[in-house]
Amino acid sequence: MTTSAAHTAEPRGKREPCASSSSEGTDASHDSWCRVWPPGGDDAVVYAARSGDGTEEQLWAVDFGGVTTAVAAAELTDVSRFVHIFTLGAGGPLPAYVGGPWWEAYFGAKTKADAALATSRLNWTSARPGLLTDENPTGLIQVGDRLYYAPVTRADVANTIIAVLTVPSTYRRAFDVVGGPCPIDEALADFR
Repeated sequence: MTTSAAHTAEPRGKREPCASSSSEGTDASHDSWCRVWPPGGDDAVVYAARSGDGTEEQLWAVDFGGVTTAVAAAELTDVSRFVHIFTLGAGGPLPAYVGGPWWEAYFGAKTKADAALATSRLNWTSARPGLLTDENPTGLIQVGDRLYYAPVTRADVANTIIAVLTVPSTYRRAFDVVGGPCPIDEALADFR
């Protein structure tokens, strides 16, 4: 998902801004992404994907390969804001509530993807929600580092993602998000 706004993007990176495919000095992947995401058209990428209950190979393809491809595309097309909806418990030891090779691959792919995002030039944020529910949104969350696994509504996660797009204190940071006592804007403002 990308968000659009009318603006003129200034080139930020080492690459030339997108040009026609006949331009000298551009490569095929650069031109391909420029046709999909033309510079100046999108302000942010929100990456939310899960490989489902697929094989370990599918986990790596979606949860690692998909993220790194989207990061590269954002960098190539001058999109500076990237929000990754991750998973609570990744980036550290395998959580006690899971086990086995499939879960090791799942958390391994997500952790490696987040590490790749962290080394990018993007103003990234990784939001790590707890147990997603289909309940009605409450508008109340808790954010922090290494929170206990707890439920949070999908709608509250979506509203949190919308809010973080313009909160500079969340740039280049990862945080857990679960249902909690604070309104979303307040929880994000208090997160330092």
